[in-house]
Amino acid sequence: MAVNLKNVKDTVNLAAEVLGAAAAVIEGAKQLGVDVDAVGGAVKDAAGGAANGARVVADGIGKGFGAAADGVGAAVGALGGAAKAFQDSREAAEARKKINAARQSIIEGASTVMPLHKFVCQQDKAADAAFNGFDMPGCYLIAKYQKGDHDKNYSDYLGIYVGSSEHMSEDIVSTPTRQGDPDVYADYKYHQNVMLFVFPCELKDLEERRDLLLRSFDGKRLYNDADASLSRWGDR
Repeated sequence: MAVNLKNVKDTVNLAAEVLGAAAAVIEGAKQLGVDVDAVGGAVKDAAGGAANGARVVADGIGKGFGAAADGVGAAVGALGGAAKAFQDSREAAEARKKINAARQSIIEGASTVMPLHKFVCQQDKAADAAFNGFDMPGCYLIAKYQKGDHDKNYSDYLGIYVGSSEHMSEDIVSTPTRQGDPDVYADYKYHQNVMLFVFPCELKDLEERRDLLLRSFDGKRLYNDADASLSRWGDR
């Protein structure tokens, strides 16, 4: 059966990207108190392997479609790289599982888990926000899930926002508004399945906690602007 070397190359590039992200997520989760020591080293080693596999396959593609005389030999070499590429892809899939497990553990550490609309309604009805239990420093996550998805697997979010404030109640309520985050606003306005996760902390730890959450949830599904993500500052 013919092997599409371009597809293989794309697969390996994805593997390298996923494995590289895994190392950052796992480090962030570790600093947030999640026990992931058994994962970190293997992920970093796999990341190197995936990147090397991508180079091997790319080199094979370049030669394989060059001069006809040595095209067959180059293709054979590329197929050897392809075999390793698929192995690295399996490692990437395992890394995805580790990322999701780390993120799940972080979210499960929230002191409060509830639908965002329920929180907003409670705040609207509160006679005095100073006594609502959330007028305190801390961080929070607002995540969108598939409609009808009400299981406890919180890592399968479709989009996520990381927020923090010295007065969480005010900040959370303002986020799904025109003055807040546009993605959260759209999710809330159109009655999506949006959940709130609250992480109170001392004021002195607020910035560090927020930075760790941004690092741990960095990726295409993160709603926060690119400028807000420390890992993007350093790695991209």
